[in-house]
Amino acid sequence: MSVTGSFSTRNAVVSFLIVIAIYVLCTIGVQINWSNNAAVIFEPSCDPEDDLCEGVGSQIQEVDHDLGQPSWYTDMTRHLLNILGYSDNTTSTTLHHNIGTTKAFDKKDCFLTNKLDKPGMPIVHSIFADSISQEVIMTGVLRGFFDSWHKETFRCEFEVDTYTQIVTYTDPIVQDFKRFGEEPQYSVVITCPLPKELSQVEQFRMNLTPASNTTVSYKNIIVCQGVPIKDTRKHVLTMCTMTKNMDRYVPNWLNYHKFLGVEHVIIYDNSPKSTLPKTARRYIDNGFLTIIPWAHHHSANKTYLEVQVASENDCMWRYKHKTQWMIKIDVDEFLQPMDPNRTKITDYLTDDKLNFRTLGSVRIQNWFFCRHKQVNYAALKPLHSQRSVFERNLVRNAKPSAINRGRDKAIARPGNIHYYKIHGVKLGGDTISLSPTTEMRLVHYRGDNPRHAGFCSGKNVADFSMIRLWHRLHGADMRELEVHLGKMLELIRGKGKKEKEINKKSL
Repeated sequence: MSVTGSFSTRNAVVSFLIVIAIYVLCTIGVQINWSNNAAVIFEPSCDPEDDLCEGVGSQIQEVDHDLGQPSWYTDMTRHLLNILGYSDNTTSTTLHHNIGTTKAFDKKDCFLTNKLDKPGMPIVHSIFADSISQEVIMTGVLRGFFDSWHKETFRCEFEVDTYTQIVTYTDPIVQDFKRFGEEPQYSVVITCPLPKELSQVEQFRMNLTPASNTTVSYKNIIVCQGVPIKDTRKHVLTMCTMTKNMDRYVPNWLNYHKFLGVEHVIIYDNSPKSTLPKTARRYIDNGFLTIIPWAHHHSANKTYLEVQVASENDCMWRYKHKTQWMIKIDVDEFLQPMDPNRTKITDYLTDDKLNFRTLGSVRIQNWFFCRHKQVNYAALKPLHSQRSVFERNLVRNAKPSAINRGRDKAIARPGNIHYYKIHGVKLGGDTISLSPTTEMRLVHYRGDNPRHAGFCSGKNVADFSMIRLWHRLHGADMRELEVHLGKMLELIRGKGKKEKEINKKSL
């Protein structure tokens, strides 16, 4: 009887322990699922138009993944997981709850709506992962030359799963010491090793903390692959730009450069209410155009130049392993080959004489085109069928802009560059220059840009070479075009001889 009683008591105890174990395991499951969605549920909302919203971005939310649970509770769950065969060193292949599985990969989450900016931390405009170099890359600008981030080392803390965090430390930061232009902006690029567990993950979270001061940090930053892992394309020439409310100028700009050898275009869209994803839909759908949202909310001391510099370094580093060459120009600028035997832009980038191992960029000299002040444009209107930018700008400066004076643009080799700023390489390989009269020039329709409407400077001469090139690319009737140009030329006083001489060498 005592034996039977002991057996019954033992069964009751075992049954009770089993019930408790099932309850705890269910609680663990709830905790895991709750942690998965915590970042979404508790992400504070903030009206961008509210002044109090300044500096608050969806990318900088601090989320406590233990959700206030006492330490004994989390220790117990870890202990139970160890019993079940999961250790504290579990990698993403075992427990992969917080990385890309809580919701579908959303491109909108991949770009900062506010730059990361707080005292004691560098300003960061973008952050992304590179599965090829196995790095996380952050690009931004310095507050001034006095910033000394190149002396700092940062802790990069990665969430591999709910219970596992991997810490790596940043590679040495290279100081930007070159001053370019009237309003110099110094760049910062921070790179840290990416754990192999995350190298093929499209989206994850991390923290960034100075090793010398752990009281400040950027927490819970969403990081995505800079280029989707499935995108295995590699190009010879990629074009990059930043625009704001310039949608109507984009189609001709895209078509022109596609004809001349550009294979991929990335537009950093700086317009908060852009229509570009709709107006350029066919270019996006065929893979020729990629749009990156770049409309950071307004913040103190943020300049247009700052945002532009950050976008250029972002593009250079994001596509470093996806293209051999990259040109950064604006939508009022067009590359024009001048050698009739080399009619594509890429023809100038495959010359065996170029030292591709040390070459950082090929400099293209600027040449302003504009509307002639003495032309009666009302009389011209009936002659214009397309009213393209080429037909609106009938003359150019007699001479190109002086070299290395802030007007040039560079076709760069991303693999040989560290810092880039608008008109050239700040830190990287050598630069060579092409002749603007016999090789290639940058045709700049600055007066067509709303920000510089009506711009025209210096002594001007007629030049119809771009109109001819544009129509030839579209297979137009060149005889009809010449009749059209003859009528246009009559309206440009005293410029006939000059135009005839110039176009002997033009395309």
